[in-house]
Amino acid sequence: HAAVILSDFKTLIRAWLPHEMLIIGSPNDQIEKPQRQAEVTVETGGLDFSRVLSLFPTISQEIITGMISVRIYLESGKGNLEDLSGSAKIGIAGLEVASIPVYQEYPIEMTFKNGKLELKNFNFEGKEGKLEAKGKINITEGRLIDLEVNGDIDLNALQSLLEDGQISGRIGMSAHLSNTISEPEIKGDINLSEINFLLQYPGLFLKNLNGNIKINPEEIVIQNISGGLNGGDLSIDGEIILEEINWTAAEIRGRLTDVWIDMPMGLSSRINSNLVFTSKKESNGLTGEVWLSDTIFSENFSIQSTLYRYLQRSRVRMARPQENPLLGSLDLNMNIRTDTNLQITNNIANSELKADLILKGTAIRPSLAGRALVEQGELYFTGNTFIIEDGIIDFIDPNQIDPYLNIKARTRVNEYDILLTMVGPASNLKAYLSSDPALKQVDIISLLVTGMTLDSASAHALDIAGNEVLAYLNNAVTGRIETVVKEFFGLDSVQIDAGLIASQENPNSRLTLGQNLTRSLKLIYSQDLKDARNQTWIMDYYPYKKLNVQGIKRDNHEYSIGVKHNIAFGGKSPEVSFFNRALIAKKNKVGTMTLLGNKQFVPKIKSLLKTKEGRLFDFHTFHGDLKKIRDYLIKEDYLEYSLESDRKIKPDSIVDLTIKFDSGPRIGFYFKGAALSKKHVREIKKIWADAGTEQFA
Repeated sequence: HAAVILSDFKTLIRAWLPHEMLIIGSPNDQIEKPQRQAEVTVETGGLDFSRVLSLFPTISQEIITGMISVRIYLESGKGNLEDLSGSAKIGIAGLEVASIPVYQEYPIEMTFKNGKLELKNFNFEGKEGKLEAKGKINITEGRLIDLEVNGDIDLNALQSLLEDGQISGRIGMSAHLSNTISEPEIKGDINLSEINFLLQYPGLFLKNLNGNIKINPEEIVIQNISGGLNGGDLSIDGEIILEEINWTAAEIRGRLTDVWIDMPMGLSSRINSNLVFTSKKESNGLTGEVWLSDTIFSENFSIQSTLYRYLQRSRVRMARPQENPLLGSLDLNMNIRTDTNLQITNNIANSELKADLILKGTAIRPSLAGRALVEQGELYFTGNTFIIEDGIIDFIDPNQIDPYLNIKARTRVNEYDILLTMVGPASNLKAYLSSDPALKQVDIISLLVTGMTLDSASAHALDIAGNEVLAYLNNAVTGRIETVVKEFFGLDSVQIDAGLIASQENPNSRLTLGQNLTRSLKLIYSQDLKDARNQTWIMDYYPYKKLNVQGIKRDNHEYSIGVKHNIAFGGKSPEVSFFNRALIAKKNKVGTMTLLGNKQFVPKIKSLLKTKEGRLFDFHTFHGDLKKIRDYLIKEDYLEYSLESDRKIKPDSIVDLTIKFDSGPRIGFYFKGAALSKKHVREIKKIWADAGTEQFA
């Protein structure tokens, strides 16, 4: 008899062994083998499960907790495995898996006889599911196995493992293991039932996923896995070829239909795709077609923005080794097209692009080939609006995604037409300025920043070379400090330059704050950052659209008041300048304007539109019309509307427009408890309309 007692558990061993067993296996064949019974009993109680898991360093000791008790009884009369028999019972109290209580109705029970291990009882149950197993393993002759495993798991059991998501649904499984321990054969099924998965970022909502995975010794077949994904549909099927349990080849097909994706940050797209993943012995590939619709990029460009950080680290990424062999061997070959124009609406641009690209390379080092065309739009630089005349973005770098831009945009300041040309890869973009009448680079920059040429403005830091314009552009659009101050103090405008007062004061570096007190009354305050005593106050009052009354207190403590009234008389049309001719040449006339949707709304919606047949087409007016339709439908409680637009340009500068809309059901909100203000109700309606039913939570 022996007892081993540790601080938190003890093991008791009782044994009766004939001394002849100690010389079994001796080369002396004349020694008689034992004929008497040998018995061994081992009992353990109070063993913490973490001690068992400590034998497996890769498994966290916190994932499974509980106290184990074990009783093992073995007997033999001949001292070999064929003659060995016995039984074992294992009980676990207070068992928790990932903080989820799991109950054991009966202890695990096994018997061993004639070289065969039989699992008689293996049953765990909990509120979130159950797992059962039974069968036999022959550990002597052929090492054959015959096991049945069945389970049903509620995925709520995984909720505690998700910090920023939600999961529900069930996974059922049944499997039969046969053949040998070294080369097992598995047949079974895995059933996915009503699985829902919500991940806050990157904004994924999987709804009612159902399907089946059939497992055979030669292959795994994925059958009709389908469900909703971000307001659209997802379907997956395919085959995985096995050879002795090893994955040798695969073809998995996936299809997305009208799936909304909000990633990366600031980019929203409706995606339709047919993709195929193929795998062979030493190569993997992802091929197919991706169509982007209703794509909008709205993240402001700043030193904190996703795009800025990507451009800053693009060169560093080139030097990184392929860290993941699987991703490094995943070859990409996907066609990416825009069904409708990609819209960019942020602090530096308001434009539309059409793209036809091919994604190549590997998952670690992707590259794009193809071209994107800027259809039309605007660029914003130093408070000036540039109209884009030509825009071509080529993807030609075979090693990384670094588009080559060639963009020309034009604006007018006073009597000068200014052309901004941006050329080069996005990671090293160069900007050039020219004007008509011709000016030096520093004069053009001064004109853009202050509204005056260098001779008229203070010459304090405007000697910027042409190739450094882009650096100035980056600084001008960062807007980080301005945004924080504006949001914190509730101001309408904040600038750290001289833009708002260029016509009133010498524009050194200044902090300028603007606040719209009413629709017709605006207050502007500006302070010189070099000399805090230099302060300017400007009060602008517009009692009528063309009448402006302005009061000014200047840095030198002078006060003035002025009245401006714009009056236009009939007569000869103004001369069309080079700049205006360039803009008019880009304009198309509206041919047909077609509204497709609920007939009862067509007259009202038609009355909202400024875009009319026969008039010049204006990009921003048209998108303003689309916003009016959205606002009208939301106001009338049609929060699950759908709205699409299509534009076809004909060779004769005629553009045909089509607007498709569906009001959907009327959604009413009813609140219990505290009364909500009209503002809060409007915000809730807007959130519902923007996110849709599935993402509202």
